Amino acid sequence: MKAEGAGKTGLLLCVSAPWPLGVLVHLMRSAGGIDYEESTKHVVVREVGGVPIPFASPRLLWRMKAVTHREKDAGDLFFLRQWFAERGEEPPKV
Repeated sequence: MKAEGAGKTGLLLCVSAPWPLGVLVHLMRSAGGIDYEESTKHVVVREVGGVPIPFASPRLLWRMKAVTHREKDAGDLFFLRQWFAERGEEPPKV
């Protein structure tokens, strides 16, 4: 699948790895109340194998995970809090 495929349908791609059978990809209309349109304003594009891939920025990740209150997101929020502190920044308000 090409990277631009999700944008044409207005879906967010969430890649979870590792997974026993390979890479698990979730297609979602929104994540943490943030839809595709809003998320595209806050991505960081990196090339992987010559293909530009949009990744959620640390600020976007914080906004998506801070509102879920899921135990499995606690580790990510801890890491992101440290990431912001090391840069003298505060996590975004949600």
